[in-house]
Amino acid sequence: MKKILLLCAVFAAFAGSTAMAGFTPYALNGSSQTVNRGYVGLKWSTSGTLTPALVLGVVSANVTSDANTTGADLSVSLDMTNGLALAKCKISYMGGNNTAQGEVGLGYDFQKKAPLLGLGVNTPYLNVGADIYRNDYELFAQIDTLDQFASPQNCGLVSSPVGGTSYYQTSNCTGTQSVW
Repeated sequence: MKKILLLCAVFAAFAGSTAMAGFTPYALNGSSQTVNRGYVGLKWSTSGTLTPALVLGVVSANVTSDANTTGADLSVSLDMTNGLALAKCKISYMGGNNTAQGEVGLGYDFQKKAPLLGLGVNTPYLNVGADIYRNDYELFAQIDTLDQFASPQNCGLVSSPVGGTSYYQTSNCTGTQSVW
């Protein structure tokens, strides 16, 4: 009886190893995920007051498996000097890696009644830069709730030994991989 159980165990191990030989999970270069986040921040600027502006924003970023990050940032600044008043609205393109992105954007300053060009650098929990007007500029530093954008490291592609098909282990990843 022991010999039969041992023989069945060896056969099962052999059959299982050959059946699973084509299933190889790995991190797929070129996979990506979209990260959408809202955030809140406090923004200090060289506008002449020590009171920060309240910033409400939303970011949509595409992060690849090699940490390249591109996306958009839409933010509204509220002046808190005398209550809450709409100060600025800005939309920015951001590009870089998952820990630091350069930003360039267009917006409008409701207090100065002027369009603006925004330039900056975004890192986890910090955004620094300048809002540039026709004949003026304003430097700023912003502390916010935006963390580092995570690379899609769990976007493993599993290939099947039957028919050369492949699929992603997680549903929030995109990309292609030839298994032939």
